[in-house]
Amino acid sequence: MKFVLNQKTKTETIDAVIPYVDCSDPIWLDSYNKYVGQFKNDFNNGISRYRDTGTLELVLKSIRKFAPFFNNVYLVVSSLSQVPDYVKDYDVKIIQHSDFIPKEYLPLFSSNALETWLHRLPVSENFVWFNDDTVIIKPITIYDFFSKNNFNHLIPNNYIGIKPVSFHVDNLRLNAFNLIFNTNQNKLEYHTQHGPEPYKLSWCKEYFEKYKDKLLANYHPLGREMSDYNQYACVAFQAFMKTGKINQKQYVITQSFGSKRKYDLLTNDYLLNTDKKIICLNDSAILDIEPYVKIVNDYIENYK
Repeated sequence: MKFVLNQKTKTETIDAVIPYVDCSDPIWLDSYNKYVGQFKNDFNNGISRYRDTGTLELVLKSIRKFAPFFNNVYLVVSSLSQVPDYVKDYDVKIIQHSDFIPKEYLPLFSSNALETWLHRLPVSENFVWFNDDTVIIKPITIYDFFSKNNFNHLIPNNYIGIKPVSFHVDNLRLNAFNLIFNTNQNKLEYHTQHGPEPYKLSWCKEYFEKYKDKLLANYHPLGREMSDYNQYACVAFQAFMKTGKINQKQYVITQSFGSKRKYDLLTNDYLLNTDKKIICLNDSAILDIEPYVKIVNDYIENYK
């Protein structure tokens, strides 16, 4: 359905966009082996970055149940061989990498590299960039992403703000701060949680043109590297350079799960009683998350 702005003369549509990869696909795996080789034994480029743990169908189910305002739902894949059979049960449109990324920058196997090209997506002016592990668990509205009556005021749904770099340095958040504020320091970062984020396509284009040289100089399509930029930098550009007014209190509607300690908190009671509206089911190289995927699936199917 289309979301109609309160101004009588203007109609706004909002799309949901979900990138997806499944390393069990033989065609994808042949390409990966050809251009990259064996999976790395590290956090940034290990197999957990590429395997399907069943979360994508949860994302699709949750959008259908809790966010019917999206006009289109797009799945972004490297090729049609990546599309799971169950996707046909959902109203989803497919975007292949070759549909929007210049061929000289393909193939790519890094989500950081993929997010360099947000400005070329064939989607509506207003869209929300999900991940294939970010699942809606409570009804949400368009106002969780865009301000009422003003679609030029985005609400970074997991905005935390500028904060000192902690003992655990996140290079992507640090790189985002340094890019947007044209610095080269290691004490402050743009801090945000991992969750769905709103974008304006025209602002993504402006971001790319403004920082094109640095973005392409640090473009690593075959795997993640420390100098990468990802969507955090574009979110920071929209927040500080375009929206211009950020609510300084925390606005965090996503809870991330990654460690076993956190996953053990993920029960049906938690899902029913939490004030969070979205959860992120981070894959882990040392943890089987499928039992937790089942908990969330049962919750969504039985939600009244």
